[in-house]
Amino acid sequence: MAEYPYVRETTVFSDADDTLLAQETRWDYLRTHLILWKDSIRFKWYSIILAIVGMVFLTILPAVSVLAFAGVFYYYVLRIQRFTRLSKSVRKVIVGH
Repeated sequence: MAEYPYVRETTVFSDADDTLLAQETRWDYLRTHLILWKDSIRFKWYSIILAIVGMVFLTILPAVSVLAFAGVFYYYVLRIQRFTRLSKSVRKVIVGH
């Protein structure tokens, strides 16, 4: 500390919970958000596959087609939820080393 004479070590006490004080490494932070990213990609492919199945069965078995299109909308909404949670977050992230 001789290089910086005006910098002093100090201890700060906080009333925050332990969860707010915990820091992650960059890898841990990436792993928690990688799950959301994989889910959004997986749900996108589920909706594409169900849309194709729904179009194929549109004239053959209309009941299966209705269920397939309901699955398309269900997985599309899940994808939008996961992707919005991942990409539209405005919170500031402080990541420890």
